[in-house]
Amino acid sequence: MAAPRADVIVLGAGPTGLVLASELALAGVRCLVLERRDGLRPDSRAACLHARSMEMLDLRGQASVFAAAGLPVPSFPLGPRGAVIGFGRLDSDFPYLLDMPQSQIERLLAARAAELGAEFRWSSEAVGLEQDDDEVRVTLADGRIERASYVVGCDGVRSFARRSLNMPFPGAPNPGSVILADLHLDGLPMTDAYGDLSENGMLLVFPFRDGSCRLVLYDYARADLPVTEPVIIDEVRSSLARIAGPDFSPRDMYWSRRYRSESRQVPAYRAGRILLAGDAAHTHSPAGAQGMNTGLQDALNLGWKLGAAVSGWAPGWLLDSYHDERHPVGAAVLALTGRQFKLNTARTRWQRARRWVAHRGIAPLPPVQAWLAGTYSGIAIR
Repeated sequence: MAAPRADVIVLGAGPTGLVLASELALAGVRCLVLERRDGLRPDSRAACLHARSMEMLDLRGQASVFAAAGLPVPSFPLGPRGAVIGFGRLDSDFPYLLDMPQSQIERLLAARAAELGAEFRWSSEAVGLEQDDDEVRVTLADGRIERASYVVGCDGVRSFARRSLNMPFPGAPNPGSVILADLHLDGLPMTDAYGDLSENGMLLVFPFRDGSCRLVLYDYARADLPVTEPVIIDEVRSSLARIAGPDFSPRDMYWSRRYRSESRQVPAYRAGRILLAGDAAHTHSPAGAQGMNTGLQDALNLGWKLGAAVSGWAPGWLLDSYHDERHPVGAAVLALTGRQFKLNTARTRWQRARRWVAHRGIAPLPPVQAWLAGTYSGIAIR
């Protein structure tokens, strides 16, 4: 016998799915979140909330909660030592980058969604998805069937929802693997983000409130290792020395992974009663800390529209406007992060010369700084 019907089923309890669940619950929509994991994520992937995301949280009275938990830093490193994007010029109540681990962000988002009435089902893996004119049916690994008016795939790069739709995901892998590590660096002050580039690779550092930090390393000598290869502290130490030179004294690494990014985007964010958001719809290099923020803003755009559709007062074109408004933003983010990744990982002498001109000669100019701050923070999106 089929389970009672929800209004909307959200596949995936990552940041995008959690914000969408809150938005739907706030609109009085019966929302069911299905997640194949057995609980909230213990590890960390993304680590930064940009100003537009903080404004989004502020609309729901939650910005102060996140600001108290994270560490506001005034700038974003472009890579070369001292070359940064300054956020102090932003026309925003949040002229900074808020650094905090994704695991902490998810805990706060999940608590808010549950408080508003969203229902969570952990250890619930979707293995079947079909729709007709009236509903969507989700078959779970244990044989249960959940029914809803709409389903939103917020289930990441390897999205089951997207694959069930046979939706193409055009694009390509980005070259090489990047090391992500959360640890302590005694050789750097944990007051602002930091970056450096050399002929041997790139490093970025994002400090956390507890004195630890997120380290991003692209070491040319190690970039061809498979992502399954464990990251150990000795590798981090040697890569730091090879890329930057100074001894940053890394210690107490409590999380790490090797990550190979891809740059892809689906051609359509909606197929009938099934919609896609976050990494299920678009993925790109970690340059610029754009991924999680773009997904959060997808969720805010979609949430009230789905609420209106479920309530019966939405005009026919409203749900289609989600794709019309967010697909161009996703495409722009792919272009931005792609350019930044290529610039930061340039290896030939000519490419490095272009990078030097861009970062040292052009980026510091006030009009360019204003454009960079608005673009990377999301404030320029209309």
